[in-house]
Amino acid sequence: MSNMRAPDSYCSLLALLNYTKPYWKVLTLTLLSMTLMAITELMLPVLLKIIFDDIFILNNYALIQLIPLVILTLFAVHSTANYVGNYTTYWVGNKLLINLYIRAFEKPLTLSTYYSTDIINNQLIQKFTTEVAEINKTIVGVITILIKDTLTIIGLLLWILYLNSDLALLTLLILPVIILATQLINKRLCIIEKQKRETIDENTQALQKSIENYRMTVLYGGQQHEILHFKSGANQLYRLIIKQFSTRALGTLFAQVILATILTITAYLTIQHAPVSGNTASNLISFIVAALILIKSSRRYANVDQLLQYLIITTQSIFLLLNRRKIPDTGHIVIGRTYGDLQFEQVNFHHASETKVTLDNITLTIKSGETVAIVGTYDLSKIALVNMVGRFCCPSAGRILLDGQDLANIELTSLHANISLVSQEFMLLNDTIAANIAYGAMNTAVEAKIVTAAHAANAMEFIRKLPQGLQTLVGRYGIELTEGQKERIAFARALLKNSPILILDEAILTMDLDSEYHVQVALNTLIRDRTTLIIARRLSTLKKASRIIVLENGRIVEIGCHQELLAQKGFYTQLYQSSLQLPK
Repeated sequence: MSNMRAPDSYCSLLALLNYTKPYWKVLTLTLLSMTLMAITELMLPVLLKIIFDDIFILNNYALIQLIPLVILTLFAVHSTANYVGNYTTYWVGNKLLINLYIRAFEKPLTLSTYYSTDIINNQLIQKFTTEVAEINKTIVGVITILIKDTLTIIGLLLWILYLNSDLALLTLLILPVIILATQLINKRLCIIEKQKRETIDENTQALQKSIENYRMTVLYGGQQHEILHFKSGANQLYRLIIKQFSTRALGTLFAQVILATILTITAYLTIQHAPVSGNTASNLISFIVAALILIKSSRRYANVDQLLQYLIITTQSIFLLLNRRKIPDTGHIVIGRTYGDLQFEQVNFHHASETKVTLDNITLTIKSGETVAIVGTYDLSKIALVNMVGRFCCPSAGRILLDGQDLANIELTSLHANISLVSQEFMLLNDTIAANIAYGAMNTAVEAKIVTAAHAANAMEFIRKLPQGLQTLVGRYGIELTEGQKERIAFARALLKNSPILILDEAILTMDLDSEYHVQVALNTLIRDRTTLIIARRLSTLKKASRIIVLENGRIVEIGCHQELLAQKGFYTQLYQSSLQLPK
């Protein structure tokens, strides 16, 4: 059963804030910068009133000399504070992003019991990487609004109350209307944006399918149908873009009408209730400028609820992965090198995502040095059986013994030290061939041991021909290797570890006779004198096995060597003749 659970809304936000604790000094600088930005914005209407009062009423012409310097200083401080505030906010946001990426990578690798199909699916991985990238932008927006715009709104409200309490109250009545209207328009824009993205995805899929199914489309005369279908999607996208534009334009129009209304009422009431004097004019100009900044900040503030909701939803998705509880390692017995005797005693296993039983009452003894091949129609049963040996999944009932010790009581690190794996993916790092052989804990191995392992895996035959030999780069940024060569490097990795137990998940490869010969010789060396469990997909491997375990519906239905099982003409024979289709 999966133990992933969605964190509570505000708990996920608090968890996110917890990641920012190491950067409290930078965040303090952000707070000071945002506060300074709010003060400088507030100073503009205040400065305008001072200029009009001192110059036009008090005729203080000496002040004119200082005005350019004051204005330049004000804008210089505002610009510097804006730069520092944005830089520090993005700095913390990107630090947070990188830390979350690293945690997402570390989490699956540090779980003591890990079963790949149970921890996470590809959709959640893609969702995580997309949302972590988006969260930085959202955090910057939220911090700016909650600090700068909040302080700006409070300061400007106090200022307009000081200038004219009646007009300030009128403005306070109109502000909620502006905020509510902005929120409604933003919600409408979000809905349209979602529909637009869905339409773009559908059009992209239609284009991809038309390319993939080109021959069928042409041969069946479906060109016109496909073109009309794509045109319909393109026209839908056009309508959504126009709707999005008109909604934004409507929001701008509404803001302009509200602004014009406030300015008209302000000017009319100011003139009606006071004689037209310099003092009245300075108040009016200061009030209008303050109202303009206030409306602009209020419209941004209307977005904070939407941004916070998005941040909550995003952080919940992120911590759905990061908060996966680490299953404790119950093992307390540290073992050295084992003999490799394995016993399965009435083992059952049921995978949470499957309706039928994966393994049912498996009782099996595998002797040290024995090669056992596992076949069957249900891949999950075969994978679960070999995964239990490394405790990547645990029995629902029954137990597994290694040299007489219950696997559940063996400390994981010492257990894993006794097991090697060759999977059908042949994982290669973007590194040298030497680093790919001496992988992980073996990275301190001397070159002589790496060469010995490569020789035993029949890999030196092609490594010598490479430009830099063992130091040749392979992987994404290096040379391309054939599948047979990759397999032999995987064999060399297992040989270098030299564990008493080997798990081999065979891949079905199409190779020439020479490559197949080298792989088979390497395989003979690899399985010699070690307990080997093979998910077999090659006839040649089945013939090498001491015994073949045949699984059907999670149960062992037949056991024997290849010839014995064929002679029985049972389920194995059916697999061999039909669905198994093993390459020779």
